Amino acid sequence: PFPEAEKIEERKIRGCQSQVWLVTKVRGDCLEFQAISDSAIVSGLIAILMRIYSGRPAREILATPPAFSKAIGLDQHLSPTRSNGLHAMLGAIHNAAAACVAA
Repeated sequence: PFPEAEKIEERKIRGCQSQVWLVTKVRGDCLEFQAISDSAIVSGLIAILMRIYSGRPAREILATPPAFSKAIGLDQHLSPTRSNGLHAMLGAIHNAAAACVAA
């Protein structure tokens, strides 16, 4: 479960229509992500992103383009605001990976 104490402004993803919080933890050379939303649809998108990116090395995250959304036809079924939110979450994940590589 997502810790209530982590639902703070610094963890919020900007650009999402719904409220989304993302926590990043570094474990060795891997990043672990944990996220939650107040929306069922966005929670499903979060589950996909966590499955793809969480627990992977930062360099691997950066080398993994978000091609899955086109491959499964997701782009066709998301409203523009949901699509913006998905890209905001992807941006936050990639920014965390880039910061880890740069450190």
